[in-house]
Amino acid sequence: MNTVEYVWVDGTKPTKKLRSKIRVFDFNGTATGLPSIQDPKALWHFDGSSTGQAPADNSDLVLRPVKSYNNPIDNNVIFLCEVLNHDMTPHTTNARAALEDLAIKTKSLKPWFGLEQEYYICKNGQSIAVEQLHFMTPDEGAYFCGVGSEYVFNRDMIMEHLNICVNAKLKISGANAEVAPGQWEYQIGAADPLTVSDDLWIARWFMERLSERYNVTINYDAKLNKSYNGSGCHMNFSTEPMRDRLMPCEDICQKLSEQIQKHLDVYGHGYEQRLTGIHETAFYKDFTWGISDRTASVRISVDETYIEDRRPNANMDPYEATRVMLETCCF
Repeated sequence: MNTVEYVWVDGTKPTKKLRSKIRVFDFNGTATGLPSIQDPKALWHFDGSSTGQAPADNSDLVLRPVKSYNNPIDNNVIFLCEVLNHDMTPHTTNARAALEDLAIKTKSLKPWFGLEQEYYICKNGQSIAVEQLHFMTPDEGAYFCGVGSEYVFNRDMIMEHLNICVNAKLKISGANAEVAPGQWEYQIGAADPLTVSDDLWIARWFMERLSERYNVTINYDAKLNKSYNGSGCHMNFSTEPMRDRLMPCEDICQKLSEQIQKHLDVYGHGYEQRLTGIHETAFYKDFTWGISDRTASVRISVDETYIEDRRPNANMDPYEATRVMLETCCF
């Protein structure tokens, strides 16, 4: 028996969620093998009325596999899918299709992205640190990359997630405890925009699956606790001209400064709560940049070969966020 987990992004508002269901490729007791993602037999359908993507009186939508991954959790295969209408056009919630078109147009510039996914591990609606210690100290500096039971929570889950992502051959490059208690981060990239976005969604799916086993919830809210750092998904970006110093990072920042709201519109729900000008953020209505400046909207690397847009929230859709970065910076 061969099983495939079909994974897709739904239409939940204001923040999209992941959905998945399992398909068995086994007929009359005879294993038939798995189709390739290009095989028409790999197409599947689902009820879009239950995922915020279709009305109940016209609910069937198409799942088209776009990438396959090994699934170390269940020892089977994952098909990451995009959602199509029945005429095989991209559904309105399918942000991947627009990114794919733009990635082709900007391929000659060799854009690289790195995404830093922050999140809280929660229990009963609050950080796991409260559940385990019943208090949190105000000194966030004690938790960042911390060691010891006073400062680190659920490391076993984080290490299991990291190993799963490595074994699934995601472009994961690291993980660390973040500045707030019970807050963690992992990094995807550097990679092209489609790869980094696909891999981030699958990394999120792996984390959600692990949360079932550990009986916790993964919280991507922009601002879980007003007294502590919010959760972002900082977006590192460069093109070959930037890496070769043929295009100054300041020129890219100038372009970004002219498109503030366009970017904020796809940087995730609740950015106003997180981008307050404190807790290592710039105020969302302003736009600032500086070398090695983590209080700015955009930090320029010390070697001035890439930028880090610090505004995206943890709950952003990477397909949308990377797309607007390409639109602003590559034309």
